Amino acid sequence: MFGEILHRSLIGLGFSSLITFISLTSFTVQDTDLAIFQLWLFMLGNMLLGIYFGVSTFIFNIENWSPLKQFFVHFALSLVVWFFISIFIMGWIQLTAFSLLFSFSIFIGIYLLIAFIFTFYYKKIETELNDSVK
Repeated sequence: MFGEILHRSLIGLGFSSLITFISLTSFTVQDTDLAIFQLWLFMLGNMLLGIYFGVSTFIFNIENWSPLKQFFVHFALSLVVWFFISIFIMGWIQLTAFSLLFSFSIFIGIYLLIAFIFTFYYKKIETELNDSVK
């Protein structure tokens, strides 16, 4: 069990490093000066979120839950963790109505996009498996 937690955490860290690289590339292209502490803080936030999203996939392994329940529990928990880290730890989101609504909308859009991609991928795998049995 510990080995699986570590494995999923490392996968999450890999994705977070990719996001950090994309962010740093954006700062470089814009010729933005960034203090080392600010960069360290951004990387810490991305790493925390990467570990969370890596480990939170255990929710989808709970076999006595329906896929819909797994989806909504993961979504709600992810929303709470993401907002907590983004607002209170990192300061990425200001506590204004517009910032919260805008961030919420972006989160939902990205989450649903990823959910649809996974849904279509697993439907394709299901179809291929069913066709191979025939």
